[in-house]
Amino acid sequence: MPTLPRSKRLAWQAERKVQGGRLTDNSAFYNSPRWRKLSKAFKSNNPICAMCEHEATYYTDHIKPINEGGEMWDINNLQPLCVKCHAKKSGQEAHTKNKQWP
Repeated sequence: MPTLPRSKRLAWQAERKVQGGRLTDNSAFYNSPRWRKLSKAFKSNNPICAMCEHEATYYTDHIKPINEGGEMWDINNLQPLCVKCHAKKSGQEAHTKNKQWP
């Protein structure tokens, strides 16, 4: 499979992030030791997905995204999600952000 040169690949990734509605980079937050510790503890206390209620928790998800003013560290703004439900929720959020309302 062909690959893009590094400089073009980085430009493509940056363009893709903007088009996908993610205007801020939260990677420093999600990679911080504090978040990882909180997420691990939250998942161990909430082992079942909040949406489908039958899959094991894989993600600690913010109910109201931090990009939209949701509190980063508020336990009440967190929910446990399985891989499938997290993908569904993220897709819906991206779709509604990009939709132009009349």
